[in-house]
Parts: sequence; structure tokens; C-alpha cells
Amino acid sequence: MLLQILQKKTLCRLWLLSQALFFSIPTMAQQFTDRIKINQLGFYPNAPKVAIIAGDGYAASAFYITSTNLRDTFLIGELPASTKGSAYSKTITRLIDFSLLTKEGSYVVLVPGLGHSHVFKIGNDIFAEASTATLKGFYYQRSSMSLEPKYAGKWHRSAGHPDTVVYVHPSAATAKRPAGTIISSPYGWYDAGDYNKYIVNSGITMGTLLSAFENYPAYFKKLKANIPES
Repeated sequence: MLLQILQKKTLCRLWLLSQALFFSIPTMAQQFTDRIKINQLGFYPNAPKVAIIAGDGYAASAFYITSTNLRDTFLIGELPASTKGSAYSKTITRLIDFSLLTKEGSYVVLVPGLGHSHVFKIGNDIFAEASTATLKGFYYQRSSMSLEPKYAGKWHRSAGHPDTVVYVHPSAATAKRPAGTIISSPYGWYDAGDYNKYIVNSGITMGTLLSAFENYPAYFKKLKANIPES
């Protein structure tokens, strides 16, 4: 009787161990991997969508676009049969295309035996945060004006370099504006490790901002960047 009880306990333990191994193997195979390179900001619904798998050594023949918890599959694609190297790198890569997926949401790319990618999103506003941050970057770089706490937060500061009394350098002197002439040249942006101002730098900055507004007026009229002008 005692022998039968011990045998049953042993069989029970072996069964539990086998189940643990059975369920842990897929989990181990589905851990995050940085070998799947992807645009972490995401993609517009109807835009091309690609990812690059770096390296080799896995037997999978397909890739999956799944939910972030790996439970739901939204698209299955075939991995390229051939791998391709580069003249500039020895790393072998595969390019996968999942442009057919247009539904908005959060996903990962999963390759069995390799792992899953960073989470990425598909949506119409995926670049909104980056766009706002880029525009506000110009605000933080402003010279000759203070950055108020309600706009700049912990990066608030007093105005620097008023530049209302600027002496013309001999190298920039002309007959009508000799060296030592005092001019006023406030505002602009800090763009390097010094405080000099150049018309080329100012021109490309203004050109970039005005071109963006000219091409996308409706977008910028609605944009709230938390700067004095918005």
C-alpha cells in the first residue's frame, strides 16, 4: 500500500514537472529580443511597414504580428527564404513586410524561436508627440528672452544675451557701417556651444518653420505645444 502511494506521488510530480516544462518552453522562446529592428514610434495605417531581423540561427519560417500580450495574432507572414548581407556589415539580415496590417492599435513582431520586438503602434497620430517635442525644442533654445516656468517647467531660466548693444567687428565693417558701430540684434536661437549669430543659421531655422506651417497649416493651427504663441 505504501509503495503504491509513493508511486502515485512520484507520477504526480513527474506530470507536474512535464507540464511546467511544456508551458515554459514557449514562454522562453517568446521573450523580448533586440534582434528585431523596428520603428518604435510606429506607422501610419496606410503607410509601408517593415522590420529587419538581424542575425541567423533560428528555424522559423514565418513571422507573426501579435497583441502586446502575445495572445492574439493579427497577421502571419512568410520569412524571406534567403538572407542578405551588406557590403558595410557582416551582419546577416532579413527584411519583413507587414504593410497589409492597417488596423490601429499596439503590436509586436514575433518570430518563434527568436522572440518578439519592442511594442509599436499603428495610428494616425503616432508622430504627434515627436512633432510637438521638436517644435518646442526651438522654444527652449531661444535667446534674449526668459523661459517661464509655466512653459519651460524645470528648464525655466532668465533671459540671456539681450544683444541690444552689439559692436560691428572689423571683419564685418563696411564704409556705411565702420568697425565699432553699435547695432541692436536681439532674439534668435542658441544653436551651438557659443553665442554667435549667423544669417545662414537663422535663415535655415526660419525656412524650416515657415515651410512646415505653409505645407500643413491646419495641423499647426490645432497644435498645442505649450509655448507663448500656442
